[in-house]
Amino acid sequence: MDWLAFSGLVLSGFVACCEFGAFLMVCPIVRRLADTECVETQRKLLHRRENILAIPSALIPIILVGDALRFTQDSWANRTVWGAIFCFSAALAVTFWWYSPITKSIDAWNSRLLPTDWKLVQARWHAAQAARGVLQFAGFILFCLSVSSRT
Repeated sequence: MDWLAFSGLVLSGFVACCEFGAFLMVCPIVRRLADTECVETQRKLLHRRENILAIPSALIPIILVGDALRFTQDSWANRTVWGAIFCFSAALAVTFWWYSPITKSIDAWNSRLLPTDWKLVQARWHAAQAARGVLQFAGFILFCLSVSSRT
């Protein structure tokens, strides 16, 4: 295994497991908190996520494209790496066009005077988080299959 495949595995595994784990384990707990605590906790988690996962999330499709362009012939490993690229790129698109606008609106809320539709906005945020987590985890699995099937 070379450095490009290794760095792709490490970064995609880290981001995918963080996002999918947050979707499975953290989001359900946050939803059960009292209204004010829920919004405050969600804000803190959003800032933490942006500080840690934003740059690696953007780098993953670039690294995977670099890895995919090295294939000289069509193979199962080539097709699965392009599937991983699709999944991570789709997750990035969900982040930019769905998740980030909701995050910005949540960040602007006053936790003591929540908007009337805050539960609906929060439900959309959880749906966006689910889409991102599932796409990134699927991309990681596809990239693992690609790397493991190379000769």
